[in-house]
Amino acid sequence: MQFGSIVVQGENLLLISGLLISYVMFYYGIRILKVERNIMDLIFNSLIYEVLIWKFSYVVLHPHSVLQNPMTILYFNGGYIGVGIGIIFIVIYTWLSIKKQNISVDSYTRAAIPVYLGYFSTFVWIRVMEDPLDYPVILQAIVAFCFFIAASRIKTQKTLLQLLIWFHLIQFELALSKNNFVYASFISKEVLLYGSLIMIFICISYWLERRETEASPVDESKDGKMQQIN
Repeated sequence: MQFGSIVVQGENLLLISGLLISYVMFYYGIRILKVERNIMDLIFNSLIYEVLIWKFSYVVLHPHSVLQNPMTILYFNGGYIGVGIGIIFIVIYTWLSIKKQNISVDSYTRAAIPVYLGYFSTFVWIRVMEDPLDYPVILQAIVAFCFFIAASRIKTQKTLLQLLIWFHLIQFELALSKNNFVYASFISKEVLLYGSLIMIFICISYWLERRETEASPVDESKDGKMQQIN
């Protein structure tokens, strides 16, 4: 992409944009969503790690190319595999951080999902700016923006997780149509990524619902004991 006399390579533009969007979403969480600072610090760090892993995982995936020409790091990224590696790292990092800092899962979920959808929406709109005629990406951006607005207004964890699953189901369908899956002889990496995310979020939703169900009898027994004491 060219800005006047300055030419910026597309991959580096996405890298810079990803870092800037992370910064903007951090203040969106603090100022608009009124999220606690330690929760937004965790989300901000996760976004930064995802961007950096996506970009520099190319070194791990293509070591021979990097050794032959180190400048390839500037022009390539890890693609959908790099995104997948980043997601695995973030899931582990977030879980350990939540346990270490004793952060409420409910509070984290209500903050992370709107921020994630806002980040996704902005990132896709930047791709639209690169190619205004890429209609499937334009549709992705519109869907992401609508879900971002909806998530910013919803305050319940269960509804937000359902919204997140539906969002990725739609992205999954868009990825199928974009790659002409019906007529293709292989499954694209984008389709596999969204399919994996759907399974991950369904498992998280099931685990949280089961955890809430198991905690309810304990809370009821505590209330019963308190009433007997009174």
